[in-house]
Amino acid sequence: MRQLFLAILLVLMGWGEGQGRMVAVLPFDDLSAGGNALNLSFTAEVREVLREQGLEIVSPEKVNSFLAENRLRATGYIDSLHAVKLGMETGCDLIVVGSVTEKGCEKEGAVGFTYTILDGVTGKPVFGGSGAMSLGGCIGVLGLREPNGIDDIRATLLRENLLVNKSLTATRTSQPTELVRINGVALSKDVVQAGQPIECRMVVDFLQKSATRVFARINDEVIPFAAEGDTGFYRALWPAPPEEGDYDLSFEMVWDETGEELRLGRLARFQVINTPPPLKIDLKNVRTFNQISAVKDQVLIVPSLEDSRLLSHWSMAILNADGEEVARTGQDGNLPPRLIWKGKDKSNHSLSDGVYQIAFDAWDYAGNRSRVQRTILRQSQELSVNLTAIVDNNLPYMHLAPAAAQVVPVESWSLRVMTSEGDTLLHQKGDALPVKLPLRDPGKISHVLCDLEVVDILGNRVTLHNQRVTLEKPKEPATRDKKFSSWAWVEGSP
Repeated sequence: MRQLFLAILLVLMGWGEGQGRMVAVLPFDDLSAGGNALNLSFTAEVREVLREQGLEIVSPEKVNSFLAENRLRATGYIDSLHAVKLGMETGCDLIVVGSVTEKGCEKEGAVGFTYTILDGVTGKPVFGGSGAMSLGGCIGVLGLREPNGIDDIRATLLRENLLVNKSLTATRTSQPTELVRINGVALSKDVVQAGQPIECRMVVDFLQKSATRVFARINDEVIPFAAEGDTGFYRALWPAPPEEGDYDLSFEMVWDETGEELRLGRLARFQVINTPPPLKIDLKNVRTFNQISAVKDQVLIVPSLEDSRLLSHWSMAILNADGEEVARTGQDGNLPPRLIWKGKDKSNHSLSDGVYQIAFDAWDYAGNRSRVQRTILRQSQELSVNLTAIVDNNLPYMHLAPAAAQVVPVESWSLRVMTSEGDTLLHQKGDALPVKLPLRDPGKISHVLCDLEVVDILGNRVTLHNQRVTLEKPKEPATRDKKFSSWAWVEGSP
């Protein structure tokens, strides 16, 4: 470590023509203990070695008091601003921070450490290094005696075994480079509706005296901030502007006693949105008729937004014909790429065929809500049709029509009518129902056999083979009695 502190001495000599300088040694972090543990015994040895080099040391009490007042749990939380504050409060020119790792037992052990030297005026690092030593590797290196344990290794490491291969020069800055630092700016909401309250909280570290006034600007509007005691927390509350758009927050600070001003631009931003999300949903695996979307088994639902805004959450509900909710899903965040409804309720039971509503809702982060509803007809059961033989004007016909429960249109049909001997009386195809088909004179037979296949637009079908259909006989036309000249009944006539 002698070479390490020779490097520190070089720094001091470059600043003061051989005059002694003040050094603050912060507690070294103990990495072998984990968490925010400190190795105070190692830190004490570092201070002792520095004293041997003729340097003046800031008392541990002052260092610990500074860490407590600034809520610094360990040296790893020291930054340039706090380094400058420590230099101003204690008068130190250099600040030494570092960490140490010790692993030791009776026969084996090792010590390693790293360090950084900070400029007490600018707060910036000017030098750093590391070193390590183990029990097994130091015999012959010491050249005197075998070490007795970790304590001997630690002392030797600090005084004899640190290699510094870089020359060190430094230039002292007469004034600090920072007056104030904003540690954090937090808005209660980044996206709001017009008139909704917006709260802004920020944490400010001042190098010396706190500003007299702190305020923000939104365009030409001035928003004052109030300090919460001497904690460094500042808070402001204001209603969102009425016009939609993006708004940048810039901050200003004024020290009335000195007349100093500080302007910090665009440290936060919020957005005003007053319109609902432009939500739409597309239904896949459906067929549409009369502005009704029909599905056989499952429907693919694809939601989307027509702009790039982010959503806070969404939900989708399935409602039956009475408006009762039978299924629901949803979650926080943006829309899913797709959803599938398989015709089941919230208990995973299959629902009956019929008309249902898909109600899809989406909310943006401002609280604007959109709802899109789509009607869907679920028809999963087998197709149902009626096939009969009728007589119209004493002529025989085959009549094919959908059953009352069949709402979905037919896409195709094929009908063949035969006698019992296999003679074809009718063979025809089509794409719409109902239909009345003239039947070739069947003669005196009382029934026919039919082969029928009907398919609706969803793919549901019905197939009949050798279906027996009874024929209705044509009525014989009435003949007039030649003895009478009129069908009218005349009272008193014989």
